[in-house]
Amino acid sequence: MTARAAAQPTLSGRRKGYTILPVPPKMLDMNQEPYNTSVRSTLKTRYQDDPRVLVGGEGYIYESPSEWRNRLAPDCLVTFDVDAEDIREARNYVISEVGKPPDWVLEVASISTARRDYRYKPRVYEAFGIPEYWLFDHTGGRFYRKPLTGYLLVDGEYMETELIDLPNGEIRGYSPALGLYLCWIEGNLRFYDPVEREYLREHHESETQRMAAEARADAAEARADAVETALTAARSELSEMRARAESEAAERLRIQDLLRRLKEQRP
Repeated sequence: MTARAAAQPTLSGRRKGYTILPVPPKMLDMNQEPYNTSVRSTLKTRYQDDPRVLVGGEGYIYESPSEWRNRLAPDCLVTFDVDAEDIREARNYVISEVGKPPDWVLEVASISTARRDYRYKPRVYEAFGIPEYWLFDHTGGRFYRKPLTGYLLVDGEYMETELIDLPNGEIRGYSPALGLYLCWIEGNLRFYDPVEREYLREHHESETQRMAAEARADAAEARADAVETALTAARSELSEMRARAESEAAERLRIQDLLRRLKEQRP
């Protein structure tokens, strides 16, 4: 079997109605991966209670199983109103099978993919019908020419969205799909919620808060255990005191009875 034939997917192989197709090889970029992890973790935390929201980025996007060679692997994607677990199990996103394209896609700058990300991929994502495509460059523009770029699909074509430059150096762009601002801040990508008027917690912040909450819960449990132990000891001591008191009372009665009988026996 040739290498080309070996790469051909088995279209009959399905999991919960989705075709099993090749998945991207693991190509770890040490400069890029921390940003990928942060973005995915932040968005997964935001939507963790909604099973109809998919946050992914570990697989390919395909138009259909028959067009499996025409595929792209975004660093992060978000799709609303789908069965997220089924798609995750299939490991790839096949638009014709899901019934809709992802609502939002992000690419993070990498020296190996930069030119492809901002020259080739916009045309493909546009053809896929993906409403929003964003580019984040942690270097400030060395790879993508700009720190942050957003494309919105308007009448079938991508239009670059307007960005806001804040006095503190922050660059913002609004995402209608997410209802959030994407914010380039000193080389990091943050998400700002205009309704809550706060930034979404990053992965390490959420993890720190989780650990702090667990520590508080452990401390409260330890205090409760200490109180229970003290109560148990107090109950035991009280029981022993009652037993001693009852024993002493019985002894006094015995002595009193003995003295009474001795008096009665006197001539």
